[in-house]
Amino acid sequence: WYAQVFDDMRLRKALWNSAVIAIVSAAISTAIGTVTALAIVRREFPGRDTLSTILMAPLVLPEIVVAVGFLVFMVVINVRLGFFTLIVGHILVSLPFAILIVRASASALDRRLEEAAAEYREALRIRPRDEELVIALARVWLRLGRMGPARLLLEDLLTEHGGAGRA
Repeated sequence: WYAQVFDDMRLRKALWNSAVIAIVSAAISTAIGTVTALAIVRREFPGRDTLSTILMAPLVLPEIVVAVGFLVFMVVINVRLGFFTLIVGHILVSLPFAILIVRASASALDRRLEEAAAEYREALRIRPRDEELVIALARVWLRLGRMGPARLLLEDLLTEHGGAGRA
């Protein structure tokens, strides 16, 4: 009966649409969530706590409430419902989770690694405006893959050039 399921063109199209929506919304939520969480954790700015609270509010609401609210909003502003609104709705639901996860990881990261990487900005030819993003992404990457080759390479680089030593 599995073959019969995949013979149905409507089911294959629905599966394809679901996969595209999931992949696109996950990628966008992760990107926006990472940048937002790092800004909240690493920067002081007016309204930071208010922004953090507003972004986390959907976590305490049932997803159906957020979804219906989004649907009503889209209808009121006369947006044609379709693939785009499905992706935006999924981003709206998943973004607080992405922010929460990255925020927790970023809070636990050692700032010495960030400072050591900043010392080597010149040697690595990283433009000053890109430094924070590169360092923050490297820290998150290293946090997620502690024993990976990239970590060992970075540790060797820092040790060889008299940096902070073993991270």
